[in-house]
Amino acid sequence: MLGLRAVRVRGQRANNPNAYPKKRLHLNLAARYQGQDDLDREYDFCFLTEEQAASDSIPAENGEEPRPALWFPIRDVLKFRDGVDVDTEKLMLYNSDHKLTGWGGGTLAKLCNVLVKNQVIHYLRRRSQ
Repeated sequence: MLGLRAVRVRGQRANNPNAYPKKRLHLNLAARYQGQDDLDREYDFCFLTEEQAASDSIPAENGEEPRPALWFPIRDVLKFRDGVDVDTEKLMLYNSDHKLTGWGGGTLAKLCNVLVKNQVIHYLRRRSQ
């Protein structure tokens, strides 16, 4: 969750340094996930480059309207850490600075509690790709 994902872009040569864009895991705090698939999914997680994450909307698909987006890098959860607890003052300041909705602020608070306080996810080990 704190690392990078780099997959070669189709059509690019393997020795080209731009062929492997670095993507980080982000969470959309602007709105719930609204996809066409039948997944029972509430949160919109996505691996994005810094340029993609700076966008304030999700591109339209199949004639739909673009959806609002406020991409939060998951690794920034550690900024709200205060020992083994969540620093609610920093969390509230972030909410007000970014003008998060009630749903977005609640989602961020829940994410912080799960990753900082509860520590249910320790690591993921992959042996092959």
